[in-house]
Amino acid sequence: MNQTAKITLRALVLALVATAAGATSYVMVPDEALVDEAAAIVQATVEAVEPAPIAGPPSTDYFVQIERLLKGHLTGSTIVVRVPGGIGPDGVGLRIWGVPEFRVGERVLLFLAPRADGTYGVLHLMLGAFSEIEAGGSRVAVRALSEALGVPLAPEAGRATPEPLRDFAGFVNWITDRTGSVSRPIDYYIDPAMVDVRPLRANGRLLDDRCTQLSFRWSEFDRDEAVKWAFDATGFDGKGAGRAAFVRARRLWTRASEGAVTLANGGVVRGRMALSGHDDTNLIVFGDPKDDVAGRFSCASGGVLALTGVWFESGRGQSCERVGAGRKVGHDGRQYLEIVGADIVVNDGAACLLSRDLLVGARLFAHELGHSLGLSHVAGKASVMSGELSSAADAIEPLEASDVEAVRALYGTAPRR
Repeated sequence: MNQTAKITLRALVLALVATAAGATSYVMVPDEALVDEAAAIVQATVEAVEPAPIAGPPSTDYFVQIERLLKGHLTGSTIVVRVPGGIGPDGVGLRIWGVPEFRVGERVLLFLAPRADGTYGVLHLMLGAFSEIEAGGSRVAVRALSEALGVPLAPEAGRATPEPLRDFAGFVNWITDRTGSVSRPIDYYIDPAMVDVRPLRANGRLLDDRCTQLSFRWSEFDRDEAVKWAFDATGFDGKGAGRAAFVRARRLWTRASEGAVTLANGGVVRGRMALSGHDDTNLIVFGDPKDDVAGRFSCASGGVLALTGVWFESGRGQSCERVGAGRKVGHDGRQYLEIVGADIVVNDGAACLLSRDLLVGARLFAHELGHSLGLSHVAGKASVMSGELSSAADAIEPLEASDVEAVRALYGTAPRR
């Protein structure tokens, strides 16, 4: 490769690691299952967005005005939909990519699950949240999946099924019929060739760019220190399959980077709660003990498999006011928000997939760990950092060149001793 080509490749890789990373993995849930599983379905308008007034990890509350109740029973015309992630009053933030995100004034179609505190969660996170977007005179129901990893239910099936375009009104009418015991074929898909797809963009970020602005990076590796990952042995992981897959994925990144990053064993704990707060322990936990994901994963119908969150100190509070200096790290002429911790939550029920295929589990966790390092999606279906998991799961070792280039661009090419 000549010098010009090397510079171009490096520029492309740096652009990839500078964008938002997707760190929630899922198997697509059919629309029929979404309707049947949801406790309530609403067509609504987002009236306000506020930090959740709760102790514990940062969360974001969306106040939505109900326009039309399609299923279930709700008290009042306004409800609070709470999603994990945000910035706390102390300036410590939790970033979880892939969670549903909305803007004030936006019309939404939400599949909901009630929570014990009186708020509602979105069923299967981003899979149960649609926004109404105008595109070329059509009103289209769109959900933001670009920050998440699509996994085919059967590895031999190849790539995950592409997300169809849905006519918003037609989708609502079909849901109304189904909840009224009138079953009819899906007839609300729109031919993409007939729609100007340019306006079909993802919604705004959960964390306001004024508060974060920068991408994320660990500083431990600059000091030749390891980032240790602890394993919570409380939740069921498929009789050890989940732990074995995670260890394989952890070692994969360490080997592939040739020591630029070291992901090490942090031991086994019991009863710890991931995403509960920054506690200097990077933890993977199985079974979703805090119900961070509304909805159980099923090998029959899909759902969210796992989500990853990174902790950081932004130096700004919930209203973007400065509350401290924050923690930033410089590298290669760029500034990054310093990652001070990370957690992975594997959903309840995901053991059915993990125990079935070690390679699929290892590829899944390699993808999640890549995002915990600050990496974004890269092109190429064989890449572990692709936006889709394909039948190339058996090619997990070694990592594809684009994966290796991305981690080396972010952390260097050799240990610093």
